[in-house]
Amino acid sequence: MPNGGHGRSSAAPATTVLSPAFKWIFITVVGLTLLNTAILFYLALQPGELNHQQSTMSSISANIVTGGVGAIFGLLGGKAL
Repeated sequence: MPNGGHGRSSAAPATTVLSPAFKWIFITVVGLTLLNTAILFYLALQPGELNHQQSTMSSISANIVTGGVGAIFGLLGGKAL
């Protein structure tokens, strides 16, 4: 056996090249996700009940965070293929 019979390949692991466009999209998605997470924490720390505008902002931020996390996993999963 060419590799000493250990069943391992002697080839180097494949590296993934990230294009500048991918990096910008990934950084933007992560940034927006973190920003909206911070907004959610800020609103959660407000004393008393949230008014209508704060409640609406909380819902919007939660939806953005959910979409952002999904996009991050989608981007990383797409690059892994």
